Amino acid sequence: MESRKISLLKAISYRIICIISMLIVTFALTRDVNQSIYITVVFQAIQTILYYLHERLWIRLIPHISGNRKLSSTKQ
Repeated sequence: MESRKISLLKAISYRIICIISMLIVTFALTRDVNQSIYITVVFQAIQTILYYLHERLWIRLIPHISGNRKLSSTKQ
């Protein structure tokens, strides 16, 4: 099993790759640096919020999936 530090570093490097690729694609489509940066920042913020909501939903669903019908009431 990999360490938390390695997992964190992999997550950060992956986000950097995603941001750079998004900048390249938006610049290729718009040919405008400012617009490309704006689109990338907005898109990355939306993705972060959606990821957080997705994680919280899964935390609530896990008891149902594992067979325990009581919703998890512990805040994480």
